[in-house]
Amino acid sequence: VNQVANYVQLRDIMAPFKSFLSPRCKFVWSPELEAAFQASKLTIVDSIRAGVEIYDMERRTCLRPDWSRRGIGYFLLQQHC
Repeated sequence: VNQVANYVQLRDIMAPFKSFLSPRCKFVWSPELEAAFQASKLTIVDSIRAGVEIYDMERRTCLRPDWSRRGIGYFLLQQHC
């Protein structure tokens, strides 16, 4: 959920999964979650087909990690201009 949160086209589709970021939320796979999961897969594949660029080993790259007691995350960025 966090990895795709910044993609506008996925924000609404992934909304049903946001509650699972809380440790108090019991995980129950529902038809709504299945539909959201399938829709998100199609949106990601369509974005790739529309021209999402693949990682280029020749471009300047930056890995920006972030961590806390509760988790870890990162951004992998490449310079394109």
